[in-house]
This record gives sequence, C-alpha cells and structure tokens, in this order.
Amino acid sequence: MNLGAHMSIAGGLHHAILAAEEVGARTLQVFTKQSSQWRAKPITEADLVRWKAERERTKIGPIVAHDSYLINLGQPDETKWREACEAFRIELERCEALEIRRLIMHPGAHLGSGEEAGLRRIAQALDVVHARTAGFAVRVCLEATAGQGTNLGYRFEHLRRILDLVHEPDRVGVCVDTCHIFAAGYDIRTSEGYARTFDTFDRIVGLNRILAFHVNDSKKPFLSRVDRHEHIGRGFIGSEAFRCLMRDERFRDVPMLLETPKDPGMEVRNLALLRAMRAGETANGAKGETANYANYANSGGEQKQKGQEQKRQKQRQQEQKKQKQEQQEQKKQKQKQQEQKKQKQKQQEQKKQKQEQQEQKKQKQEQQEQKKQKQKQQRQQELKKPQQQKQQRRGQPDRKRASKGGR
Repeated sequence: MNLGAHMSIAGGLHHAILAAEEVGARTLQVFTKQSSQWRAKPITEADLVRWKAERERTKIGPIVAHDSYLINLGQPDETKWREACEAFRIELERCEALEIRRLIMHPGAHLGSGEEAGLRRIAQALDVVHARTAGFAVRVCLEATAGQGTNLGYRFEHLRRILDLVHEPDRVGVCVDTCHIFAAGYDIRTSEGYARTFDTFDRIVGLNRILAFHVNDSKKPFLSRVDRHEHIGRGFIGSEAFRCLMRDERFRDVPMLLETPKDPGMEVRNLALLRAMRAGETANGAKGETANYANYANSGGEQKQKGQEQKRQKQRQQEQKKQKQEQQEQKKQKQKQQEQKKQKQKQQEQKKQKQEQQEQKKQKQEQQEQKKQKQKQQRQQELKKPQQQKQQRRGQPDRKRASKGGR
C-alpha cells in the first residue's frame, strides 16, 4: 500500500519531503501555502529547485496537496464567492508549478441557501476555475466530509451531484476520509459494514473516482457529524475497518495519508501498525496494536523519533533565521536603491533647475541686448532728424525759383 502522512512545510516546502522520509512514508500530503491565510508567498525558483531535488532523491510520491480551509466554493454571497474562486485558482497554479497532480478540497458550505443551491454553486465555481486553468494536469479531489454545520459532501450523493453538474468531470475525483464518512453515517467498523459502504460508494460515485484516502480514526462516535481525528485503532472506528482497507487490493496504488494528531512518535507508530495490518501480522485490533507499539518503543523508536523531530525543528529554525536575514538584506538593498533613486531624481531636478536659470539668464541678456540695440537705433534716428530738416529747408528756395523761371 502507498502509505504516508500530511507533513508541515514550515521552513520551506522541501522540509515536508524530509519529514516524510524520516517517518518512512512512501507518499505525502502538503499545503502549498499557509492554510489559515488568504495571501500566499510566491514560490521562488530556489523553492522549486530544492523541492524537485528532494523529490527526485527520495522518490516519495505521488505527492498530494490540500487547499486552504478558508475557501468556500458554496458561498452564496457573490463577492465572497468570486474571491473564493480566485483563491482556488491560485491553489491549482501552485500545484501545477510543483508538479502535484492531486489537489484535495472540502467542497463547501451552503450557509443557509440550501443543499441543492450549494451543490450548484460549487459546480459553477469549478467550471469557472477550470476555464481559467485550461491544460493543467492537476485534478481536483472532492473530499467526503463529516457534515458539520452546512458543509456539503457528507453524502455520496452530494459528490455524485457535483460530478454530474461540472462541465469537465474528468478533471474531478474524490478523496475518502475514513473519519469523515464514519461521522457522517457510513458504518465501517465491521468487515460487513466496510463492504456495504464501498458497494454503496461504487454504485453512486464509482470506485474509479477515488484518487486518495485520508486514513484517520475518530474521536467522536458514529453519526456524530463532527470532524475530530484520532490515532489508528484508538478511536470509535477501531482496527477492523483499517485492516479491511489495508488488504483491499482495489486501492493498492491509491495514496493513503494519515491526518492524525502530531504527537511525538505516533506517526511512525500509525504507519507501522497499518503496514502490519497489511501483512496480516495482527491477530486482533487491541493485541496487534499493543504488540506493534511495544516493539517500536522497546527498539528506541520513540526516542529516535523525538531526536529527529528536534533535529528537524533546529533545521527549520536555522532556515527561518536565514530567510529572515535574506529578507532584511533585501529590505536594506531596496532602501538603498530607493535612496539612490531619490538622490538621482534630486540631482536631475537640480540640473534641470540650473538649466532653466541659465536659460532665463540668457533670455534676459538677449532682451537687454535687444533693448540696447533699439535705444541705439532710436538715438541715431534722433541725430539724423535735424540734418534731414535742414536739408528740407535748403531745398525749398530752389523749388520757388524754378517755378518763377517757368513762368
């Protein structure tokens, strides 16, 4: 079986792969960004290089992503719905950049608009997002939910309805969460109940639609409609359901991912127990679990796991410190560039001002020169005026004599 777990990306995306390697996981689930925030830090070229290098080195896969819990594609409010669509588009883009081929999401909540209206809204949102991500290889996985509040997806019929409504159903699959379907009313505690549940799923949705499993026990009882995960065999589901799942050859290649509490050493214990169930090494749930965990603890596995966790925590702190230093350096460089830009602008402004002053001075000089020339011409004309008048007076008697001689 392809067993793994959800791992933290604290300190960098590639740290999730390192954490999965430490617990012996063969597959992995991650958030590609902070799940509790709308904004996402861009994936840098350095992030991609480290991610691809660790993925190639460890051969862990397939790697699955989960979207932000803030996104609600069933949202009846138009503005918030459009924001949710855009946020989900970004989730798909990040998966595509990281070459992740499955993105798991909770379908959404109708918030009082009614189940049919909510299901139609979700399908409409998927159509919008698919149109904006044409050609993407990543597929959406509708997660079966526990049915808390107005959340949709707690009935297999809900998943079928969405698949029937979307325009590109081949781009959509399903993720089955064992805790969720148990809390929603599908009793898988016995081999008969397990068989009946998946016969029902096959008839309504189709087993070929299952692209991932979330393998979790339940802290809450059957039909509670409450989503609370527990360690394998320690909750209300018990061991039999997981034994059936581990030996079900129909799901041999489907990623099976733990989302159990992050208690020290328990991830290794849960994976070891599931592998033992697969191998048929547990005679019954309680006895098999106790023996398996005792062997794990006696071999120093729990102490080793704590040491590995401390080492990983130290690496994350160092990585975060390095990132902080890089950010501070980038901030200083940016401030320096801004100061240089301001200084350059100031110099250009001063130069421009100086040129304008010189131009004004030149214009003023030209105007003064023109004024002087004009005054000079006026004086010359004033000097010529008496001479012209004298010449005019001399010429007058000659004209008189000329006129007498003519007579």
